[in-house]
Amino acid sequence: MRFEIQNNQLSRFLRTNYALMIGLLGFMSLFLPISIMLAEDARVSTIWTVVGIFATVLILGYALMAWMVRAFTQSLSYEAKNGILYINEGFVVYRRKSIPLDRVTDFRLVQGLLMRTFGIWKIEVQTAGANGAGGAEGVLWAVQGPLATRDTLLQLRDAAVKAQRIDAAA
Repeated sequence: MRFEIQNNQLSRFLRTNYALMIGLLGFMSLFLPISIMLAEDARVSTIWTVVGIFATVLILGYALMAWMVRAFTQSLSYEAKNGILYINEGFVVYRRKSIPLDRVTDFRLVQGLLMRTFGIWKIEVQTAGANGAGGAEGVLWAVQGPLATRDTLLQLRDAAVKAQRIDAAA
């Protein structure tokens, strides 16, 4: 069973999230050189040159980030079959995670403030031994119908646990 992803909403969410971070870091890193130049009575043309170079770097950084977000969202796929949840992601480093459903303890729905704005959720796959610090074993980003997907995954998990018990009893 494949799970559909809200690619457009996820892409918009990630671009906004990264643009906010780039903008904040950009503002902070631009503030210091300009304040030093102003304190040293630098020429106005020098300040505008620094601002122009900085704006160019920000625009190129945003363009690169937009391409990376698009490549990442297109690489995502989630599938559950034969009692295993497969999470595929990555565009530079491709990762395929296989999580046996009989080892899953919970599927946690998470929606932050910015995620709420774009109408997306993430489903964190919790297992007993996940990272030792309570972290998620896997994350399903922006699946369509997150509540129904969670219910389906719980049913598949229960079936996998039941099948394991039958095999252990035999």
